[in-house]
Amino acid sequence: GGANYTSTLTGGLWNDKGNIETTSQDAQSVGIKIGSYGVVPRIQNDGDILATTRDTTSNSLTGAAGTKGGDAYGVLIDPLGSVSSFTNTGRMIVTAQGPTSNAYGVIDQSGTLTSFTNTGFMNNVLQLGGTGKLYAVDLRANTTGVTFSNTGTIVGDVYFGSGNNNVSV
Repeated sequence: GGANYTSTLTGGLWNDKGNIETTSQDAQSVGIKIGSYGVVPRIQNDGDILATTRDTTSNSLTGAAGTKGGDAYGVLIDPLGSVSSFTNTGRMIVTAQGPTSNAYGVIDQSGTLTSFTNTGFMNNVLQLGGTGKLYAVDLRANTTGVTFSNTGTIVGDVYFGSGNNNVSV
């Protein structure tokens, strides 16, 4: 077997009023991904994170979903990744086209995210006629608890894990 190596961004990741934009056709689109063995103590977004999937078979006149598309993620933390803190003061817009495509704002599959703050704007959008889910924030992998604060706008469902969560809205 091969060796696993950890990559660490010691100071974290900061989007200082810039644009992080991804668009895909008939495939998954991810704005920021912290992969396996990636360690990022903090993600700070003061700009725009825009993740979009396109359905090339959608109706160009009505905008109705076709047969393709894909899931879209603003921030995706893999099960073996690590992020302790996420702060959004900017905008995160996640748009998923396709009949069953899902739009995920922030999804933490690692269970390591323990602090979440939003004072900005987070919006998830599905295509007309799409039956996918809008997951604004998914922290279900966390079993130790999250401090969650929202004084901004979040569109979509927010899911918490089994830990002792502290929620302020």
